Amino acid sequence: SKTKIYERLTSPWIGQFTKEEANYAIQKLDLTPEGSIARNKWVGYYYYKSDGKVAKNEWVDGGRYYVDSKGKMVRDKWVDGGRYYVGYDGVWQPKPAAGNPYSAALKRAKAYNRIHLSKKRIYEMLIFEGFNSDTAQYAINHLQADYKANALAQAREYRKNTNLSKTKIYERLTSPWIGQFTKEEVNYAIQKLGDK
Repeated sequence: SKTKIYERLTSPWIGQFTKEEANYAIQKLDLTPEGSIARNKWVGYYYYKSDGKVAKNEWVDGGRYYVDSKGKMVRDKWVDGGRYYVGYDGVWQPKPAAGNPYSAALKRAKAYNRIHLSKKRIYEMLIFEGFNSDTAQYAINHLQADYKANALAQAREYRKNTNLSKTKIYERLTSPWIGQFTKEEVNYAIQKLGDK
C-alpha cells in the first residue's frame, strides 16, 4: 500500500528520505489507492493503460471515454476534432441531444450573441468549449449577428454600471483581452452612445 511504501521510504533504517521526498516519490509513481501500479483502470479522472502509463488524447475503457492532452477524462464537450460528443458523465453519446457539432456550435454561438459578445470572442469561446476551428468558423459564418449592435449594447452596459469615460469604454471594447471588437464596431457604438 502507499502507506507501507511511505513508511519504508522515511524509515531511518531503510530509505532515510524526508517526508517531502517520500510524498513526491509516491505521487510520481501513479499508484492506485491500494499502492499497486494502475493498469487498464481509472484512478480518479485519469485512465492508466496496460503499460501503466496515463492515456492521453485518445478513447479509452472500451472506447466509451475520451481523455485530453493531460490525460484527464473529458466531460460535456465535443471531442476528437469535434466529431463526437461526450456527456456530463464522460460517456460517448452516439446521438447527442444537440445534434451534430455544427448545429451545436451554432446554438452556442447564438447564446453568446445574446450576451453581446464580439465575433472574435464568440469564436474563442467556441474553441474553449471544445469545438474545432472548422466547426467554430461555421457557427460564426451562419450566426447572422450584428456586431456593431453588440458593441453598442456593451458600451451602454459600461455607461450604466461604471463611471468610465468614452475613451475608457473604447479601450475596453477594443482590448484584445476584454471586448475584442473591431475599431469600426466600437466607433459606431461610441458615436451612438451619445453624451449621457
